[in-house]
Amino acid sequence: MFEMVHTYLKVRPVSRVLMIGLLLILAFAVTTGFVWVATDQVVAPPGLRILDWFWRAFQF
Repeated sequence: MFEMVHTYLKVRPVSRVLMIGLLLILAFAVTTGFVWVATDQVVAPPGLRILDWFWRAFQF
């Protein structure tokens, strides 16, 4: 008689294992970044370090 109308998106939920893996990778990257900044003798903002790395990588 009546049709069911679903207004929500039909997307597959992200698996729990994938989400835990991504969070572990993110935590490892953040921890490594903090250790890298703390142990480096010249303290510079991370954005400046990335720009410096690109400058050295693509310099002819």
